[in-house]
Amino acid sequence: MVKGRQYVVYISGALTGLPGEQKKLFYEDIAKSVDSILGSDAAYLPHQHTDPVKNPCVSPEEVYWIDMLRVDQAKIIIAEISDASTGTGIELGAAKFRRRMMFGRKKRIFLLMRKGEKVSRLPRGMVPKEDQFEYATHEEALKWVTRKMIEYKKPSGVKKILFKLLHCA
Repeated sequence: MVKGRQYVVYISGALTGLPGEQKKLFYEDIAKSVDSILGSDAAYLPHQHTDPVKNPCVSPEEVYWIDMLRVDQAKIIIAEISDASTGTGIELGAAKFRRRMMFGRKKRIFLLMRKGEKVSRLPRGMVPKEDQFEYATHEEALKWVTRKMIEYKKPSGVKKILFKLLHCA
């Protein structure tokens, strides 16, 4: 069930009780945007591994440990928070308070929400405004995600210094 690879981006969002597959397809489009910038299979989609409908044999305890492992390993969390979700809240809390420093960067959290939706202020308060986006269309959200992944991929000052030290000897 848990592959030995490490994903760069964890995509979080409501799964339980959603009508139809539209939301999951949107999450998959987000993953494609991420993969197009950061490389193939950079994004982890929980519903492809622990979906409550497609994977009913995975116990609640297993879901917790699998998803927390992936949240811990990820450098970036992208959460769609338009629909209330206890699981998404737990994932965001874990990402925020268990994040690690990596080359001078903290784990990044990006929030997506549909325009006009009433979204809890708590998750919005844990993330800087520039890392939150209200979208009218899925295409608009995907463009924003792509832009954020391009910004993330640019080397930071610390990475540039380390690169020079390692390659100029």
